[in-house]
Amino acid sequence: MFAMGPAFFGRASAPATLALSGTFPAATVGVAYDEYLTISGGVTPYSLTGGTGLASGSLPAGLSLSIDSTTHLRLSGTPTTSGTATFTASVDSTDSQTATSAQSIAVAAGATTYTAAVLSDSPVAYYRCDDNASNNAVVPAVGSPGFNAVLASGASGTANTSTVTTAGLLAGAADAAFSFSAAQYIRAPALAASFASLTVWTFECVYNAIVVPYYGTLVQSGPVASGSTGSLEVNAVDAGSGKYYLRFMQSGVGQVASTPNYNLGTKVHLAVVRNGATDYVYINGTLLASFANVWTMRTTDTWRFGAGSFSGTDGQYPFAGVLDEIAVYGTALSGARIAAHAALI
Repeated sequence: MFAMGPAFFGRASAPATLALSGTFPAATVGVAYDEYLTISGGVTPYSLTGGTGLASGSLPAGLSLSIDSTTHLRLSGTPTTSGTATFTASVDSTDSQTATSAQSIAVAAGATTYTAAVLSDSPVAYYRCDDNASNNAVVPAVGSPGFNAVLASGASGTANTSTVTTAGLLAGAADAAFSFSAAQYIRAPALAASFASLTVWTFECVYNAIVVPYYGTLVQSGPVASGSTGSLEVNAVDAGSGKYYLRFMQSGVGQVASTPNYNLGTKVHLAVVRNGATDYVYINGTLLASFANVWTMRTTDTWRFGAGSFSGTDGQYPFAGVLDEIAVYGTALSGARIAAHAALI
């Protein structure tokens, strides 16, 4: 004799029992979170029970549940509050089964200082700008690999001895910053040589524009001695009546200009992110604009902070004001990380 199962009588086998497996790991305030539980059994498509995926308890603030593809329950977002969140996740299958999974996520407090937040994101170079430039022409970089830079003046590129330190721009920090008088700038080595990809990187700084005679260059990356060809620039441009606006250029072509105008004498957190074919600009942690990448970085490009290189001469169109906390990353920081940094200035 042989066994006669459901298929013998023309009946399909019952779906496997719906189940959720896995454990959500710990999280940190201000750090993007994207984790999964595995869904198995039942009949697809799956859905969140009650539309939220919560049978009981509360998710960590800043996170939400969703169904990702056909096999994952996704928990994603950026945590905003530390503590332990205990909850029961729940999903339904099309054949009316429900599966639950009890979870507990410990959310650690994020960085409490700007410096700690920057270093946690592993910059290629981080220039604190705390040095007394009258005694030291080298601008040391904090962190690893930590490419040092050089203070330079005018078009000669020689060591500068007139830049002075002034009060730093970080709230509650007893540090200093470089004060530029439209005659000096920082000349960095070929930072891009250490990038994992020339189309994925981030630049950020904190600055305070004091005077804008026409326009001053906050950052430029490009060939050692070229015109505007093959370069990125961020300029502070005079708008009159004690105000200025920011202009973002690639290969000498303006991509976007900020509005509204900013007041001179006010500190600003600036970040420029390249992620593939698109560049993103953030002001004080908020996305200002994005535009297509029309300029390709080279591993030999020189980075300049506080002036640019035009018509084959370095040190042109210098910035007048205070530059502080300059960081360059070989990764594309998320909007959440940039906002977390900006919140600490």
